[in-house]
Amino acid sequence: MDNNFYKQLIEASETGYAYQKIICDKNGVPNDFEFIEVNSAFYELTGRRDIIGRKMTEIAPAITEKLMERIRSYGEVAMSGVKQEIEYYSETFKRFYRVSVSSPEKYYFICQFNDITKEKTQQDVLLEAAYKFKALFEKGPIAAAYHSIVYDEVGKPKDYYFIDANKPYMELIGINPIGKMATEVFPGIEKDPFDWIGTFGKVAKTGEAVHFEQHLQSTNRYYDCTGFQYKPDYFIATFLEITERKQAENLQMQTKQNYETFFNKIEDFLFVLDEKGVMIHINDTVISQLGYATEELLGESVLMVHPQERLEEAERIIGEMLAGTAEFCPIPIITKSGKQIPVETRVSHGIWNDKPALFGVSKNISSLKLSEEKFSSLFHLNPSACGLSGLDDGKYLEVNEAFYSLFGFDKDEVIGKSATDLGILSKHYTTRHKNLDIQK
Repeated sequence: MDNNFYKQLIEASETGYAYQKIICDKNGVPNDFEFIEVNSAFYELTGRRDIIGRKMTEIAPAITEKLMERIRSYGEVAMSGVKQEIEYYSETFKRFYRVSVSSPEKYYFICQFNDITKEKTQQDVLLEAAYKFKALFEKGPIAAAYHSIVYDEVGKPKDYYFIDANKPYMELIGINPIGKMATEVFPGIEKDPFDWIGTFGKVAKTGEAVHFEQHLQSTNRYYDCTGFQYKPDYFIATFLEITERKQAENLQMQTKQNYETFFNKIEDFLFVLDEKGVMIHINDTVISQLGYATEELLGESVLMVHPQERLEEAERIIGEMLAGTAEFCPIPIITKSGKQIPVETRVSHGIWNDKPALFGVSKNISSLKLSEEKFSSLFHLNPSACGLSGLDDGKYLEVNEAFYSLFGFDKDEVIGKSATDLGILSKHYTTRHKNLDIQK
């Protein structure tokens, strides 16, 4: 094939090509070189077109030691014919290049090169990240360890091996784990309710990172853990002990559960209202006794569970309660079916979910009302004269019809008077009986 074919091949190549002649000083030491021929890729890679026939020292912005070192390397190839490959950063072109240098004849050399600026930049980023990670691993405050996964005969993770661990990790667990298996460092870890080995095995195998908080039985401590793949079948795990925080959270949760149990087991109707009288929480008694579903009541005004005919009165009293001028409400509450339940409601102000709230306790007094009604019937229908009087002053609070019939008094004449005032008993008799009561 003729030279024209090779020239076309070089011209079409995406690899930069330059044919150059080495220049030596009077002592035969290479100190410059001249550009004789370049291809189009050279122009694209360097951005320079005014280069043929010029010396490197003419186009270089400065004659640096690095430039002279490169000239000497090219001279060594041109003089010896021994091929070299070098990488360098060109201050002239502001690019990184990987160059293959060969010599077709003495004093002449060919450079074939590629722009590796992007590759070098990525390598520098990775190297910088590696330096940062190493510094964090060795000097950082977070406990970290580097492991490899150990598989059983069917490929299931059965253990992991400690390759390295930093000082905080050793201080955290109290031993140096390097060179040991996880089942040695944490006895019983394979039986822990949480699948530590399987979790980290998945990380090492799939590359899917994890972050979780978990209790480890062998140390009886809680940890905030992160795991990520370093390379297939290898992973790095970081540990931060959070035992005190988790214990505090568990105590808070237990306290909340105890409160909820008490709140829902109590037989009284319990309501939590916001500042507008809207129900924001209720207990199970409200649901079971009134026949509503929770979602039917929450977000609704508490007036919803009061009789329609007494809404105006209920609204007034609830307004006073919210304003803090009333603590008691005698109005009954009403079931979804319309049945009224006599209650005595007392309220107090407090905080619910960090916001002001009104806590209402409605006590079912149906049994008490029934007892009062039975007593009232027995009292008023009794054929014997009966009266209720104050213990201290003996004044009548109420008497039955038989009393009026027997003694001939009207109601206005009896209520608020004592038996002595009415002349039913002598003063001497009542005084004597009081003295007897005192002696008893």
